[in-house]
Amino acid sequence: MNDFKNIKAIIFDLDGTLYSGNHAMPYAVETVTYLKQKGYEVFYLTNNSTRTPAQIKTKLDGLGFSAGVERVCSSLSASITYLKHQNIQSVYCVGMKELIIQLQANGITVVNDTDALASAQAVLVGMDSDLSYKKIADAYLIFQLNDKCKLIACNLDRSYPVENGVRLPGCGAGVAAIENACEKKMDYIVGKPNAYMLELLSEEWRLNKDELLLVGDTLDSDIAMANSFGCKGVLISDKKHADSVLTIPSIEILQKWL
Repeated sequence: MNDFKNIKAIIFDLDGTLYSGNHAMPYAVETVTYLKQKGYEVFYLTNNSTRTPAQIKTKLDGLGFSAGVERVCSSLSASITYLKHQNIQSVYCVGMKELIIQLQANGITVVNDTDALASAQAVLVGMDSDLSYKKIADAYLIFQLNDKCKLIACNLDRSYPVENGVRLPGCGAGVAAIENACEKKMDYIVGKPNAYMLELLSEEWRLNKDELLLVGDTLDSDIAMANSFGCKGVLISDKKHADSVLTIPSIEILQKWL
């Protein structure tokens, strides 16, 4: 039996862990409900950079999870927090409409005009299904005009799950294209596997590292984040992994462990 005696809060990844596409994963709703009834604090964490916490809450509620918006953290919301902490007030954004809207709503100027590209303090790269040659070229031009500009990624996810086991290219695909074109590595990665979102959560809710348990379905994202932060992590997978990786084949096993 694993030692979870200090655990007070469970942090769940979303895509592939609690739901796939528009369907809850088997036993996910029952397990989350059980953990809440046992008195655990439950949080929801995602690398999604196309939806706000409020929009993600709406989806979770619709699937039966009954989530409080204050318990949801996305790489979209965390990216805005990071930019504010770094006093970055203007960005060129490679991302979806909602990311741009939220940047502007939080007082961050989104540079669009070609003549103003040099004024961008950072290039922010999020998931962008409309990624184009022009956007990559604009980013490249910015770094030629302003060598102090920062390159920031919402996350590095190569792909994300949709329905029926299908995966689609993620934010990391755009990150790779821009890094390659600009001959520059990211200055900062907000989302997983970086521990920044866990740092924000633990600080806001006054939780220590040994009181947190992160549950996810990807070794190089979820578990890497837990390891980077120094908290426990559980991988949901039916594949064989190293003995150091705490692995369960189904989320319902958490009901036996906790």
